[in-house]
Amino acid sequence: MGHEQDNTDHTCLFTPTTMSVLLRKCGYHPVSYHFVAENLAYYKGSLGRKALAYTMWFAQLMAGVFRPCLCKNSITVAEPIA
Repeated sequence: MGHEQDNTDHTCLFTPTTMSVLLRKCGYHPVSYHFVAENLAYYKGSLGRKALAYTMWFAQLMAGVFRPCLCKNSITVAEPIA
């Protein structure tokens, strides 16, 4: 409890904890984490697909409010360890 476990099947899921470990192994110090919902401003498709995309976007946004790590896109700001 309280610790994340690395699972070899989930190689693309990075949380602040796992990203911190990865960055420190590579010689960087994490400064901040930002989780971003997908931008649908330029989404092309039929009206039905657009409605579904916006519904999924809203669900992702709401999930991100409670669990930011569930957002598809993340930005990590890091600096080299001096």
